[in-house]
Amino acid sequence: LSGVLLFSTASLPVFLSAAPPRYHQATAACSAAAAGPGTSRVNEFAFTEELREAYGWAEAGLLPLFECDDDDITRAYNYRWRLFYLHTKHTRDNGWVITEFLRRVNWAGPHNTIN
Repeated sequence: LSGVLLFSTASLPVFLSAAPPRYHQATAACSAAAAGPGTSRVNEFAFTEELREAYGWAEAGLLPLFECDDDDITRAYNYRWRLFYLHTKHTRDNGWVITEFLRRVNWAGPHNTIN
């Protein structure tokens, strides 16, 4: 990885790096895979307009640069960074937290964290 990951409880996580290569191709591939047959449990991760807006930080070049000859590894890397971002939430009382669930569930703790 050629990037530095810095966390601050007072501000959004900052990623210092070059813009990700083939970003749009990678996100389109993730969306197509999530909408494929037999993936009903994954459909909640498919890109909707809301998720596209939430994932704008990657388009801004804030995703740590990763290049690999193996497309499967590159897709897995991009997918995991996307999920990491979606699970990062700023709260008024606790600063930044990493949530356990993307959708609100009744057994979750405060801010959708582990109870």
